[in-house]
Amino acid sequence: TKIEIIHDKPTTLGMTVSVKAEVAEFDGQKILFNIVAYDEAGIIATGKHERMIVNRKMLFQKTQERVDKLISMV
Repeated sequence: TKIEIIHDKPTTLGMTVSVKAEVAEFDGQKILFNIVAYDEAGIIATGKHERMIVNRKMLFQKTQERVDKLISMV
């Protein structure tokens, strides 16, 4: 996961901040979102958010292998 945000303008206490994320790219494994944050006066921040789609079974297997390795070291 990777997030890059550029915060351009301040917002004041009591204002509502909303965030819109739009899928900009998808290659089967990686999703790239464009992000815009805004309040009642306009845009206050922009950015990108990158997410990877993971195989849960493989993730848990690799995690367990790391745990097993740590336990064997004790």
